[in-house]
Formats: sequence, structure tokens, C-alpha cells
Amino acid sequence: MFRRGAVAAVTSAAWFGLVAGNARADVTLEGCPPWCPTPHVAFKPSAHAPGRWYPGFAFRAFSLRASTEQTRTGETRDGAGAIGVEDAAMGHVHKGWLTARYSDRVALGYGSDGFDGGLSFAGAMGLEPPIGAGHGPYARLGLRGEWLHRQRFHTSAIEFPEAQLGYDVASGSFHLDVGARAALVWVGRYGVDGAVTRRLGDSPDLGVYLDFALRPIVLGASASRVAPKDAPSSVDRAEFLLCGVLGKPTVCARSSFFRGDLRGPGGSETTSAAYVGVSIGLGPGEWRW
Repeated sequence: MFRRGAVAAVTSAAWFGLVAGNARADVTLEGCPPWCPTPHVAFKPSAHAPGRWYPGFAFRAFSLRASTEQTRTGETRDGAGAIGVEDAAMGHVHKGWLTARYSDRVALGYGSDGFDGGLSFAGAMGLEPPIGAGHGPYARLGLRGEWLHRQRFHTSAIEFPEAQLGYDVASGSFHLDVGARAALVWVGRYGVDGAVTRRLGDSPDLGVYLDFALRPIVLGASASRVAPKDAPSSVDRAEFLLCGVLGKPTVCARSSFFRGDLRGPGGSETTSAAYVGVSIGLGPGEWRW
């Protein structure tokens, strides 16, 4: 029988599989002489067993969340706060020349101006020729989707294909991933209360990102620009994530910022939206090397 164990599933995209479980290396045999009625055997699969993904890291947490947001349309400013729950995961894993990057998030909440929540998914898989011990350039192909409905603003997008080019370093509990991405937005929207929602479909999305992990800290940062063909200006976005994965407890701070021109009461107006949230939750996390 298994004595203890936890499995964290970092879910796979439709065209590739990515498994990140929480297993620790240990093999224990508690036998007894032949006259014992039921010998007891406990086994835990090794994190370095053949076929498993490593090096890398992965975590998932179900958390309580508190957040605040601020929006601006022209000279008009508004704000709101909310509380809720969320389930979020993130992972980077390797296997030979294969490399994969994954994240997902589901959030539900309510605040001073109504419903606050959404869902997002991003996954990419590719090749990383090892030019040295634990580091090398990579190329990945993936997809991304999101629907985020804040109280004062909203954004959504389905992007495919998404290409990622970058450089990755993994050594012990240290992990660094720096890259650039380009994707096609099939359908999407960006809107702020007090202005007309803007469609983002059939547009390129170009950006850069950085993921850093040094047990127990995980840091993520990204910036991107969507440039719709039928509009003279772009929609810009920046996001930051800082987590402490302290075994089962996980504490995260997340922020995002959006900026774009929308049609408001006075014609075309510059709008912006900022979001900051803090979450405290439980879930498995693992560093592999």
C-alpha cells in the first residue's frame, strides 16, 4: 500500500501531454518472517524513474483571493475590490530534447461592483538541444486562451498557433526561462466600463516573457502587444507573478496592466486597467533535478 503521496496533475493540451506529479524518491520494505500473516510493502516511485519529466518544477494551489482594480477612461477613474477563490497551476519540465511550459487558472469571486473571475490556459511544447549541462536554446509551439471578467474591465482571447523562442537554464532547484513569443489572435476583446468594447480578432500578438524559479520562490513576468488590423493603435499588456511554494501552503501575488484606445463619450479615448491580487492556498509543488 502507499504510505503517503500526492499527485499534482498539470493538465495536457489537446495535442500534447504534460504530466507534473508530486512524487518523492523512497523505497521502503517492511517485511517479516514467513509466518507473518500479511507482509507489508510500501513503495514510492522515484522522481528520476525512467519516463518521468525532469528537471523542472510544477505546482498547483487552490486558494482564497483578495484583489483590487483601477480603471481610467479619459479623465474618469474608477476602482473596485473583490474576494473569491481560485485554482492555479504552473510548470516547466524537460525530457531529453523535449521541453514544455504550462499554466492554467480558474477564479471566481464577488466584489463591490459585482462578479469578478475568469479562466485562462497556456501550453507549449518543443525542442531544446542541450548545448551544455542543463541549458540551451529552445523552440516551442503552443496555444493560449483566456476569458477574464473583472468588475470594471474585461479581456478575452483565443490564440493559435503560438511560437516561442528562447533560452532555458535548469540546475538543481534553479530554473530560468527567457523568451519571445508570437501568436495569432483568432478572436478576442478588450473593454473598460464607460467605453465601447474593442474586438481583437485576426490580429498578431507579440511579446516577451521571463520565468524564474529558485526553491521555494517562483517569479514570472511578461509583456505583449496586440495590434488589430482595423485600428490605428494597439492594446498593450504587462503581467507579473510572485509565489512562495512552501510545500503544501502557497502564497502568490499577481498583477496585470492593460492600455488601449477605445471609443468613449468624447470620441476615441485612452483607457487603462490595473489589477492586483493576493492569494493564500494549499496544493502540491515539486522541484526536480
